[in-house]
Amino acid sequence: MWCAMNKIKEFCSEIIIISLSICAGLISMLYSKITPGEQYLVWSLGALISIVVALIKRDIVSRFDKKIEIYRLLETIGDNELRLLGLKFFNECKHKIEDLSKGIYTGNYAEIFTQAIIRLNHVKDKVQATHVVSSKKHLYIFEESPILMNYYTENVNLVKRKKIFERIFIIDCPEIIDPKDRIIRDERCKNILQKHKNDKIEVTIILRDDLQSPDLSEDFIIFDNSMVQIERLGTINDIYRQVTFSKRSFDIEYYQNKFTTMKHHGQSLDKFLNNKIDNSYYAEKLNNILSFSWSKKVGL
Repeated sequence: MWCAMNKIKEFCSEIIIISLSICAGLISMLYSKITPGEQYLVWSLGALISIVVALIKRDIVSRFDKKIEIYRLLETIGDNELRLLGLKFFNECKHKIEDLSKGIYTGNYAEIFTQAIIRLNHVKDKVQATHVVSSKKHLYIFEESPILMNYYTENVNLVKRKKIFERIFIIDCPEIIDPKDRIIRDERCKNILQKHKNDKIEVTIILRDDLQSPDLSEDFIIFDNSMVQIERLGTINDIYRQVTFSKRSFDIEYYQNKFTTMKHHGQSLDKFLNNKIDNSYYAEKLNNILSFSWSKKVGL
């Protein structure tokens, strides 16, 4: 492989030299009878072409050298199993670079949220975020996950700098909010949501049952309408199995529309904090139980 790359380098050098020779021959053939002034002009033009070609050649060789170095290192791996592992890493790197060229990057949630913390320091206007809550654990992470705790601290610092931070909580857990009576039942979850409100983060809550489409239920963060971070839910312990950020305009517009739709159909946190238990709901439930028991008793 090393020899092959050297051959490629030599081939490119030869192509450049041949091209330069052809140019010089054409100039000599076309301008065989010219004045001394014109000869000087042709000579200057030839010198300029030579310099430009030399610079291009140096750039091409430099690029090849960088690529050759990677292959050379792979060739130094004597163990076949380790060499295959090296090729695997090389291909993974290649795919990541291809994604970067398209404006997207995928990594683990700790890595991406560390970058998000840095990014928050450069926000000029606002951040819009959603947070899917399919279990109590997905709210507890604001008090249990060190990286999310640091991220939340930067959320608060952003608001202190007079910027806007909006977060929509998509609740899909009856243990937190029962969709029938719409009361926050878990005291710890209630405190976490209240803390958001106290810290001046604009909170909207929407129950998953109220979503017009299941596709709306997704974790994402929009930074200044210029970048979107998309989180794929994982296991309870891992929280997110994969996080992607994108700077592609059509991705940003897609998630802007999602956020606007959810906010329109959601409700403020106050609506859920101030809600009282509707005794008629429990009275009806008790009446149904009693009616069922009476029906069984009389044999209906």
